[in-house]
Amino acid sequence: MDRDKRKNLIGSMLLYCLAGDLAIRINYGGILISRIENYLIEEVVLKDPNHSYLASIMATVNQIIEAALMTRKDVTLPLDSQKLAELLTTRVFPIDPTWAETESMKSLNALGDLAGIRIARNHYYASLDSFAQSGKNAPAYSEAIKSMDRAMQNIVDICDRYDLAGFGGNEWRENIPVQTTEA
Repeated sequence: MDRDKRKNLIGSMLLYCLAGDLAIRINYGGILISRIENYLIEEVVLKDPNHSYLASIMATVNQIIEAALMTRKDVTLPLDSQKLAELLTTRVFPIDPTWAETESMKSLNALGDLAGIRIARNHYYASLDSFAQSGKNAPAYSEAIKSMDRAMQNIVDICDRYDLAGFGGNEWRENIPVQTTEA
């Protein structure tokens, strides 16, 4: 898929996820997360000549993220991410500065974004679990919305970094249907 078509597809799906009701957001959210993850893996990481090294880093990142998600409910604090990055680069995978200063920094940043996608996917699944219970009580519906919003925060940041959404700054507001209530 060429870049413009991808941007339009992701932009449209992002609009549904930001402006739709919860059922629509959940339906498109999983697809959107998968598309962005696929883009990062195929277009950024695998096209790097050092992708085998990046894959071993990603395997370690996945294990650390999964362990963190099992022990803590919220690992999205910037401070935690910074400490995690420092630990990986200084102790687990010391990176040659000449390699890290070149084009490969894009791929290293993409690994961080793939970890962000894992966290977004975790919030998305939490939203699905809460949505299944939402017909029975309002707190579950509220929890589903909160989890979906957290997932979309990560996704919007990644789309912004890689210029993946194909609409202008205010265009998304123009595409949101506004419902008015009569008093």
